[in-house]
Amino acid sequence: MATTHDGRLAIVTGGVSGIGRGISSVLARDGATVAALYHRSEVEAVEFEEEIRIAGGRLSTHQVDVRDEEALQATIADITEQYGRPQILVHNAGIANGTPMMAADVPAMRDVFEVNFWAAVTATKAVLRGMMRSKFGRVIYIGSPVATRWATQGSAAYASNKAALHALARQVSAEIAPRGDLTANVVAPGYIRTPKTRHLEKSHEDAILSTMCSERPGTPEEIGEAVSFLASSQASYITGTVLDVDGGFGLKTISRRKRRRNTTT
Repeated sequence: MATTHDGRLAIVTGGVSGIGRGISSVLARDGATVAALYHRSEVEAVEFEEEIRIAGGRLSTHQVDVRDEEALQATIADITEQYGRPQILVHNAGIANGTPMMAADVPAMRDVFEVNFWAAVTATKAVLRGMMRSKFGRVIYIGSPVATRWATQGSAAYASNKAALHALARQVSAEIAPRGDLTANVVAPGYIRTPKTRHLEKSHEDAILSTMCSERPGTPEEIGEAVSFLASSQASYITGTVLDVDGGFGLKTISRRKRRRNTTT
């Protein structure tokens, strides 16, 4: 097993299913001690712990509703007491409501912000002091291309809080970078095949894939590889940036148009 992370403690919110599972798996494979937070699926969490143990990794799961600020702080404090200072934080927990703005329910939109953005703020505040004392820290938020590069109906709340995460990473980076080997970045996944995306109609999926250079969905593990790199010592000079991991989303039609133009000149 690789030892890229040398046993450093990583906290991954939403770390048991979907993209978070891929992130937790790769971090554990690469030598981190992973504390994976989850909300509902206790059976899945137990099975995941066993899967990582059999693979030779170190992973524990911790049930918490990240919308509950006090509970999230207490969970991170318990993890710190048990395993030591977290040196890697990955905020992956996220929800979306998919309601057009005209019909949006404000409390439901607020709930999206509570999970996707405010939980990131709470978790970041809970780990930064320890990272500064350790002189090493990696804060990584899971963002989205909808924050900056494209829009879709029903994504007002989701896109807005992802954009807020991108801004938060820049500001956190500016504050922590002078204090040691500390960075804050965003990984922005494109279309990733997870249980949440399997319900899409084939025509909808085909339309998405038609805009991508790769012409295929990504996997949670591919997002995990990007996160693991940014969490490593090798990425110490990368901070305050967004890494798009999207298979060339939105580029295919551009490249075709350019190629046609080039053939006529």
